[in-house]
Amino acid sequence: MDDEKLKLLQEKLKAVDIEQITKDVQPFLQDKQELDLWRRDFFLNIIESIEII
Repeated sequence: MDDEKLKLLQEKLKAVDIEQITKDVQPFLQDKQELDLWRRDFFLNIIESIEII
């Protein structure tokens, strides 16, 4: 992913309320522990590893 797109995606993620999203998703999961990883740094790390082919 080029630097410009990466920065835009990072900025959007930093503006998102991860806690609220987690609360919104919980009712749809049987195992709530699946959301334990849902932290801003977790998603930022994933974004950095995205490769567009």
